Amino acid sequence: MEVIHDQANQEFKIELDKSTSDKAYLTYEFQDDTIDFQHTFVPSKYRGQGIAEKLVQKALNFVDNESSIKRIIPTCSYVANFLATKAPQYARYLK
Repeated sequence: MEVIHDQANQEFKIELDKSTSDKAYLTYEFQDDTIDFQHTFVPSKYRGQGIAEKLVQKALNFVDNESSIKRIIPTCSYVANFLATKAPQYARYLK
């Protein structure tokens, strides 16, 4: 499963089934030097396969490689929980 960063639509996405247009995604919005991860969605028939985690990991890799981002706002509860339990190294972005 390839995670695609669609900057024009401000989302990270995985196309799950091209015939049905099923996709999983993590949306975000920039506010100056801050990225607000707003919503993660995985269609119900694909849940429990680690797809949301792949999206968040790709998004956090983007943060690591984008020097202009100084802060993360985890509006999405999945992202907030992921940061708290699986990615404590990103605490510096949660000022």
